[in-house]
Amino acid sequence: MDPGEVPDELRDLTEIEEMLVALRGGQHGYRGNVINFPQDVQEFASKLPRHPSLLDVLVIRRQSASNAEAFRDFKVRRDKVTQALIWLKQNNRYYADVIIDHEILRSLPINGTIDDQLQDINEDVDYDENEDDVITRTFVPLPPSANREDTAIRNTLDRIQNENHPIMWPQINGNPVNEFQTPGYIACAFPTLYPTGSADLRAERIKDIKPAEYFKHLLQYKDRRFARHARWRYFALNS
Repeated sequence: MDPGEVPDELRDLTEIEEMLVALRGGQHGYRGNVINFPQDVQEFASKLPRHPSLLDVLVIRRQSASNAEAFRDFKVRRDKVTQALIWLKQNNRYYADVIIDHEILRSLPINGTIDDQLQDINEDVDYDENEDDVITRTFVPLPPSANREDTAIRNTLDRIQNENHPIMWPQINGNPVNEFQTPGYIACAFPTLYPTGSADLRAERIKDIKPAEYFKHLLQYKDRRFARHARWRYFALNS
């Protein structure tokens, strides 16, 4: 069970760059468990990169956190995204039929942040004074909770929905996805970890492997890329 070496084209992609080229979402939250729901995303996944405004990202920021350094996680390099998609289309089985959307590629910055294209919260929310002045990243959807931050998120999402023109978003099925039974699900969500699409949990192999053994093996993979990946390790821990 070897996912293979990562080519130069996929090395050092930022988290947001990987999300732009991923066929499926791999969202996470730092609170609660990860639950994935099936969506009819064929219309969106057939063309890549995704438009930044359609990513499952909600930026929560304080009024004081507005400098460029605070948004380093949202850095996008147009050429890096382009080369990653070209390589994936040529070498990853799941990308063979993907159409590269050059119009969206041209809209990406040559080397800059796209925080201004993401849905965000920039509200006067009370925080403890001893908290660090940082950006909090939340990959939605998340289950509702009663604390003040979640209330601010909910209020902002309501405002965004009322102010923006609606888009045709896939209908969400109420039954969670069984990621253990969906072939290619994990490989499609994390292309920098599975560059050729090999070694997915549901890939054909001589001997079946239990999910716990699968995730443990990859967490200890030789180059440590799975253990270092911000979203995959949360996916593994909650699976």
